[in-house]
Amino acid sequence: MSANKGVVEDFIVFTEKEHHLRKTFFAIGMACTMAAASMAHAAGNAAPFGVELGVATMEQVKTMLGPNAKREDSGQNQYTKGPMFDVDGASLNVEGVKLARFVFDQTNVLAGVIVIMDKDPKGLYKTLSAKYKPVSNKIDKFMNYGTAHLEKGDSEILIEAPHLDFTMEVDYITKSLMASWKQTTAEQAASKQKRKAEAL
Repeated sequence: MSANKGVVEDFIVFTEKEHHLRKTFFAIGMACTMAAASMAHAAGNAAPFGVELGVATMEQVKTMLGPNAKREDSGQNQYTKGPMFDVDGASLNVEGVKLARFVFDQTNVLAGVIVIMDKDPKGLYKTLSAKYKPVSNKIDKFMNYGTAHLEKGDSEILIEAPHLDFTMEVDYITKSLMASWKQTTAEQAASKQKRKAEAL
């Protein structure tokens, strides 16, 4: 009996140690998973107004805006071939924002947000450069106008503040939308130049 009792006690101790090890490995695994998820989120795209470019759907954007937001359809975007709608700045509850245009691709995934707001490129650049990777900064520090370019993941952020205007434009767009815009702009410029050459 004593021998059997010793075997049972050893088995219980072994089982408790095994259980403890399993709990430890499980905790480590969960921590690694959460860390990886956190890193993946941090390495995502720009998310103006809390909706991530290239990820959020039109329905998710509408849910974020709420049922009382003043939305107005703006037709089809010439670069994404997807729908667009404008939202009044008051509906977004962000100081200085006058208007925001949400641009979607053909699958209704958010491809861009064009924001018109009060002019302060220097202050905005300081805020955004803490969240996004700076690419270029051509903002005049004394006159407070100019352009700046930042990026995050598969998205780009452009600040455009004209010299004599009282408002500025901030574009949050996916890199695919940027590429489409550049290609279309180049094609239009080439076509215009060709027509001019043929006419002269």
